[in-house]
Amino acid sequence: MEEHENKPECAVCGDSRIGLNIPSKLWVKDRFVDARGIDTIMEEVFRMRIKDRNRIIEELMSRFREMNEMDMSLDREYRLALMDEYERRQLPYL
Repeated sequence: MEEHENKPECAVCGDSRIGLNIPSKLWVKDRFVDARGIDTIMEEVFRMRIKDRNRIIEELMSRFREMNEMDMSLDREYRLALMDEYERRQLPYL
């Protein structure tokens, strides 16, 4: 049985992987954008205990794309924003 099978579906997108997670925001190129599942994304990647920064960014982007629409012309900005958020959330554990 998958871990997310017992979680209620997201009220916004219907995805049971993110439970009742209300869309959070991510700061991308001078504005906030919706970031559905950001808490789950960050937790999943952190649990992988990846040391290589580029691989962390790829994992974050892959998961983010699955749950969110994004302007592909801002790919670099999303990568930077996701990594900034990841590092900010990991500071207490360093």
